[in-house]
Amino acid sequence: EGAAALAKGLPSGLSRLWLDFSGCEVFDEAALALAESLPPNVSKLSISFGGCELSDHGVRALGKALPASLSSFYLDLSDSLTQESGIKALFYGMPEGLRDLSLNFHGCKVGPQGADRLAAAAFCLPRALVDLSFDFTGCKFGWEGARALQRSIAELHALKTKNILYDAHGADRILTLTSSREEAEESAQSDRLPDDYDPSDLQRLYDAFGDGAIVALPDDDDADDFL
Repeated sequence: EGAAALAKGLPSGLSRLWLDFSGCEVFDEAALALAESLPPNVSKLSISFGGCELSDHGVRALGKALPASLSSFYLDLSDSLTQESGIKALFYGMPEGLRDLSLNFHGCKVGPQGADRLAAAAFCLPRALVDLSFDFTGCKFGWEGARALQRSIAELHALKTKNILYDAHGADRILTLTSSREEAEESAQSDRLPDDYDPSDLQRLYDAFGDGAIVALPDDDDADDFL
């Protein structure tokens, strides 16, 4: 009730808005109230619902209510109840003039089939995007889902910066895929890849995830299946 009341009382003239409900007992009602009360001319918006019991119902309403004036948007839905339907609604609802987008879906329930459908929805992301950050750790995308999303993001030709986080089950090592494979080779050594790994493994990571991705690699028992 408190979060919903706060949302309903937002001044309509705000141009910048930061709201952090992380770890609070916040439900869909708060997102619905916020969707109805977003300032019409807000240009920078940051909302954190990390760990909240927010479902697709609330996220869909928020996605449909994003104002056309928005140029920068950060949304944290980590460890919430959000699934594929809510994330797709967000993708479809992004205003055309948006330039900076950061979405945290860590721990959301999106499997390989859902990943393919999200990749299709990602074709609708604004072409004006310059900076893009997605966190899909814990979502169990799989190779094919990552490839499909990468193909969609490749159509965003104005992008200058992209950071996309994925992982695999049992992951305990991180590899950042930089803009050059030479730098990634150095990263691979510093991030404790097996000494006997084949350089073609790195190429396979690039083919699947693309540069700008940050991939959590499996532990040694599962590495052969992943690479």
